[in-house]
Amino acid sequence: MMLRLGGTTSEVAFFDLTLEVRPPVGMREADPMTWRGVVAALDPWPHQGTAVILGQSGFLDTFTVTLGLDGFVLEPAAVFRDRFPVPDA
Repeated sequence: MMLRLGGTTSEVAFFDLTLEVRPPVGMREADPMTWRGVVAALDPWPHQGTAVILGQSGFLDTFTVTLGLDGFVLEPAAVFRDRFPVPDA
């Protein structure tokens, strides 16, 4: 499949993967979080100085990320929605 990224078009291969985010060493009551996602492999990588590009599909559909001055929190999206439900319109 052709992928347009950063002003260039490249042929890419797609792979279905199970990905995992692990908590920092020493965290209590924190389990690794996994999700399935489709990734594209672009070789050679044309964007020097950039190691990874994260997409919304799969990751941000599965998790809510909260950023602050002291760090960040990654939690399942359903947990966030249960804590902050959207009011009925």
